[in-house]
Amino acid sequence: MPHIKFYGSQVGGQTVTPHSYTSSPAILVRHDLLTAFSLFWFLPFIVWPLNPTRSGQLCELYPSIPNLWNMFLHLILILMQLPFVLSVPLWVFFPVSWVLVGVAVFWAVNQGICYVLNGSRMRYESDPKFATLEKEHAHEQWIFLNGVAVG
Repeated sequence: MPHIKFYGSQVGGQTVTPHSYTSSPAILVRHDLLTAFSLFWFLPFIVWPLNPTRSGQLCELYPSIPNLWNMFLHLILILMQLPFVLSVPLWVFFPVSWVLVGVAVFWAVNQGICYVLNGSRMRYESDPKFATLEKEHAHEQWIFLNGVAVG
């Protein structure tokens, strides 16, 4: 009789129970924050790769004029969005009308910068020769997120 040996996906280490996507949002946020902090030392390598511009002009961080412009716009977005998100708890100290006007102005400026960065097309369909549209999958929507997302 053949002997079957089953190995779990976490051979050699302690067992870790993954969090279900249906878990409490607070637990999921806590788990994401702990993961982000545990990998914090990798952050510099996002903008300082081990082999910078190895692929030449195809590299997202290649110092061409269009890429430098896009990196500048991303820097502006970061410098705007981070204080905006951090200010959310302080909104309770301001009148609702001020908060609504502030959010509307921020949204308009943010959308304007995103328009300059991405153009008027915010939705892209897959090329049919690579991904045919099947009737049984018509209800599905997929999002592609690029790594550094510059250029």
